[in-house]
Amino acid sequence: MDTHYRQRSSLLKRIASLLIFLLATTWTVSFFYFIQLHRLQVDGNLGQLESLTLSAKGEDATVNNRGPENKRDNPSSDVHIVFSTDCSGYQHWQSIASYYSFRRAGHLGPITRIVSGCDPSQEEKIRTEFRKIQQGSSSTSNNPQLRVHFTPSFALGGKNYKYSNKPGGLYHWMRNHTTTLEESVVALVDPDMMALRPI
Repeated sequence: MDTHYRQRSSLLKRIASLLIFLLATTWTVSFFYFIQLHRLQVDGNLGQLESLTLSAKGEDATVNNRGPENKRDNPSSDVHIVFSTDCSGYQHWQSIASYYSFRRAGHLGPITRIVSGCDPSQEEKIRTEFRKIQQGSSSTSNNPQLRVHFTPSFALGGKNYKYSNKPGGLYHWMRNHTTTLEESVVALVDPDMMALRPI
């Protein structure tokens, strides 16, 4: 029985090692894919962005001139994607990856990141990164806009429950955004969601 136990234990260790190897390989490939997306120079097939003007107040962005003909051609131009994050680096790279996935999927409507609870240095880092993303893109009127809106922290219990930033941040954005919402639909997604096709 002791030999049977050792053989079984050895087999389980091999299976666990194989699973760990496969998981590590998957994460590595995903990471390099993310890096490639982040450095991607957008061409005509993927769409290009309008220029982004960041205001000192919070949200910022030029208004898309999407006419009815564009909404008929691609209904995603009438959908405004919104996701809420904190200021952590983890959610920052999730936001960038999510943004690029919506672009690659062909989503034409604007995309807004609501960021809650940043200190001034964190806010400046995020603004700087968004500017870099915009610099790699040319401007056209029919393609997604990357917007950012900063809010105070809405975390309950002294930052112990940060999940309340999502409803609080969304409410703050809807009350204080600086551009007119022209879209018929606002879709609230999580920053770790990836798009396979336009909404």
